Amino acid sequence: MTNYLDRILFIKNYGLYLLIILFHLINLPSSLNKPFYSKGEPREALSSQYMLETGHWIIAKRYGDEIQTKPPFSHWITAVSSLLAKEVTEFTARIPSLIFSLAVLIYFFVFLSKELNTKIAFYTCLILILAPEWLRASQTSRVDMTLAGCQTLASLILYQYYQSNFLKKKYLVISVFFLSCAFLTKGPVGLVLPLAAFASFLIIKRIPFRKIIAEGLIITALSSLLPGLWYFLAYQELGYEFLQVVLLENVQRLSSTMSTGDEPHEHTIFYLYLTVLAGIMPFSIYLITGLWEQKSYYSIKSICLKIWKNDLLLYFTLITVTELTFFSIPSSKRSVYLLPIYPYLAFFLGSFFLNFHEFKSWKILNRIFLAMISFFAVVTAIFLMLDFNQLASTLNLSPRKLIEFNFYQKNFGADFGINFHGIGLLLFILTPLFFKIIIKKHPTAELRFLTITYALALILISGVILPRLSKSLTANNLAPKFQAIINQRPLAAYTYNFRDYALNFYMDGQLKELAKTSKKPIAEKEFYLICKDIECKEAQQKLAKNYNYQHLMSGYFSFDWPSKLYHLYQVRTGS
Repeated sequence: MTNYLDRILFIKNYGLYLLIILFHLINLPSSLNKPFYSKGEPREALSSQYMLETGHWIIAKRYGDEIQTKPPFSHWITAVSSLLAKEVTEFTARIPSLIFSLAVLIYFFVFLSKELNTKIAFYTCLILILAPEWLRASQTSRVDMTLAGCQTLASLILYQYYQSNFLKKKYLVISVFFLSCAFLTKGPVGLVLPLAAFASFLIIKRIPFRKIIAEGLIITALSSLLPGLWYFLAYQELGYEFLQVVLLENVQRLSSTMSTGDEPHEHTIFYLYLTVLAGIMPFSIYLITGLWEQKSYYSIKSICLKIWKNDLLLYFTLITVTELTFFSIPSSKRSVYLLPIYPYLAFFLGSFFLNFHEFKSWKILNRIFLAMISFFAVVTAIFLMLDFNQLASTLNLSPRKLIEFNFYQKNFGADFGINFHGIGLLLFILTPLFFKIIIKKHPTAELRFLTITYALALILISGVILPRLSKSLTANNLAPKFQAIINQRPLAAYTYNFRDYALNFYMDGQLKELAKTSKKPIAEKEFYLICKDIECKEAQQKLAKNYNYQHLMSGYFSFDWPSKLYHLYQVRTGS
């Protein structure tokens, strides 16, 4: 059976077709059906919305006078993708991430098939698209996947340029294109890191230093032309305000010199590395155990020697080390910063899995994964059956925690409750496990059944659970009601002391922020004000001397808690 499957998967690229189908099954339903409910996705989508509605494509505003902080390549793709529909939707906002995630999948498969073989290409790309961090970035409207995709494609093509002894200029042109796109996605870091890894590789391969400098200057100059033009035009338009944003994002953030209290995502280096292990679960557990088992057979010296003698291993290792080292320095650390190394981590894991049957620990690992699946199933069942109202005092739950627990219990109960729908979904996931229990002939066969179970779980989570949950958390439940009232008499609309990017997106980007600390007088004599229930009194006190208030509407956009209750007022200058 194993040999038959191998023949199907590794002949005529059928494995690639299977991966493309799996990619769409996991990513498309979520990308199509999941509304915005977090802060990051609508924040980026607002830039594209502004471009499409105003026709201003150089630099966008996303909340009143707040300008975008990232270069616009990803936003341009979204805006162009939205031209046919004449509006930016959740799906069109996620198109750049989907495109580049798929492009990496296809090109990496072809690249590895040519350099090594189809089998390792299949395992590598399968691990990549099932890695939780890569999967999450593939279906979100953020710039991180666009950056990772451009950097990965550029790095692979630069390697091919090296293999051609720098003679095939088509590789130079294509790599320059993707490096320019990376630069235009998240700034100079998109160009600097791939070139640093490539230059390090050339130095180790003893390419003449003069040649390295010449090629580096050519690639840098050509890759900086379009980004440089954009930076010039944006500076011409906004001047010092734009320069402040550039310094904040590319110098102060990376050098940890932001103002006290302004440094976002401040974490230790251990947090950063743990996010990598979590981001490529469950495969990282197999790798850790395998390395532990191999420690008596391979010393660090022998591993380094093996890498040193293999150009591809050396190049992938240098890219990984360069990214890890660079993002270990700033105090701002996020898991998505290391997204560009995931293709190479998947390659190392794929290479490891080819020898998986040789390890003695596979039986223990398989049992661990079965135990983990059973544990999560039991925890889910207990969570659905508990009455948190009765247990609130015993568990010392705050009023907010009690409301949240009941909210999530109700939502998860719709998917995994004791009903036809819930039982059907569980059987959908657990069917491969039944075959795994029956078939125990070979470790790789058991691993395949576990992998199929995991893939089905991801399809279910992405296609059913997350869209359903996000529909209960999104501001899109409330935004149309506010919008309908505002449309009756169009006036400027402000939010008091907060920026809700999702609400602003669903209200066509018309919101501005009235900050608590703002001393600047409001230009309009009549306007709309949206405030959270816990801050409405404060807002009225701040403006009480000059304005009268008419309450128009209130509504929750998720569970019933004061910070989730928004009030809409019509505010007029007092008589």
